[in-house]
Amino acid sequence: MMMMMQMYFTASTHVTLWLKQWHTHTSVWYIVSLLGLLGLALIQEAITSYRATYAKRLAKASALERPAEAEVPLTTASMRVGSGSRVVLTVLYGVNVAISYLLMLAVMTYNVGYFVVIVLGLAIGHFIFFGVASPMASPDICCAAQLP
Repeated sequence: MMMMMQMYFTASTHVTLWLKQWHTHTSVWYIVSLLGLLGLALIQEAITSYRATYAKRLAKASALERPAEAEVPLTTASMRVGSGSRVVLTVLYGVNVAISYLLMLAVMTYNVGYFVVIVLGLAIGHFIFFGVASPMASPDICCAAQLP
């Protein structure tokens, strides 16, 4: 027996999300799933914002530690500077990617509620975590390379 995936949006409250065991048999579990997806979307934006801010702080700190004329990109010396910080940034990036894929898979269920809640969560998270003081909102060219 072959299962076919639907390719159109539905408004059903009976949805399987990520695992066969995670099927919303009741409206209560559907609402719990919606709240969970909303929270995951907010977490995604919070981590993205934190990662951008953290990278900007590291760039400023490393610029203060070494003179501008000594900057040679991608040398072993520059790779060693703040290697613990690079690991933190890499882990945060990995978490960002994992959450992004989970949210994408939830959208691919073609459930209207899931789609709306994820888009709202990302938009609300962007509004909350990316204010006017955010590195993402900076008009400076120097920040362009640090965008996630």
